Amino acid sequence: MRISTQTDPIYPNFGIDEGTKIFAEAGFDALDFSMFWMVRKKPSIYDGMSEDEIVNRLLAASAKYNIPFNQAHAPFPSYRFGEDEYNKMALEKIKMAVRIAGKIGAQQIIVHPIACPDGVDQKQFNIDFYNQLKPICEEYKTKVALENMFAYDPHRKVKKANVCSFGEDLAEYFDALDPKYFTVCLDIGHCGLVGDDAAHAIRVLGHDRLTALHVHDNNYIEDMHMPPLTVDLDWEEIAKALHDINYSGDLTLEDDGFVSDLPKRALVNATRLTYDLAAELRDMIGL
Repeated sequence: MRISTQTDPIYPNFGIDEGTKIFAEAGFDALDFSMFWMVRKKPSIYDGMSEDEIVNRLLAASAKYNIPFNQAHAPFPSYRFGEDEYNKMALEKIKMAVRIAGKIGAQQIIVHPIACPDGVDQKQFNIDFYNQLKPICEEYKTKVALENMFAYDPHRKVKKANVCSFGEDLAEYFDALDPKYFTVCLDIGHCGLVGDDAAHAIRVLGHDRLTALHVHDNNYIEDMHMPPLTVDLDWEEIAKALHDINYSGDLTLEDDGFVSDLPKRALVNATRLTYDLAAELRDMIGL
């Protein structure tokens, strides 16, 4: 079982080459390429780079430090109701992200599902949205992974379920799609925010559906994105569930809530610490 992590915020702080070196020296086996910058209106290290230049730099660093890209993360939100200009732009960026994922050898790319307003058939809307990506998945030999999401209730000031929020929802959506082009990424931290139990969701999804994880910790209230084994989630039960389904994917950290808040001088040691915590979790899983 490989241990991987998202490339943000290390790449934005150190660049692709130096950032990849930091990950490799920390012990990571693979990387999840973050493409959030594509829809964000702020400066990025990728500004001025063509798609091919981004791919070439990623592949060069991957080869130089012997660390592959196991997955990627598309920009989000995937869609905003009532914002046609944004939706047209976002779809093109998501397609670009899928292409990049395939070109760098990523097995899957996470594309967030879409929460729909009342009166819209949410499942059908998402199935139609995802099916638009099948031709690109076919051409570039990568899969799109669905992820469990949550929303914020401004009145009660708590997180709540919205789309693919529970293991049963993810299974239902995945089963309506072609497994040749689609898969499932379970976000461990998101489970607790909506009242689901991550171990339960893992068992519902099972070995065949679940091929990717976003691994991070929280207090069941805030989307903290802390490293595993540092806050309140029941990692013993999570590890047991992954063991019981004979999980065959990677452990991919999404702990930017911890790393992003640190000064640049602390990021290298923090990256090593997060690897050590993920390695401890891998030992607990025992696969």
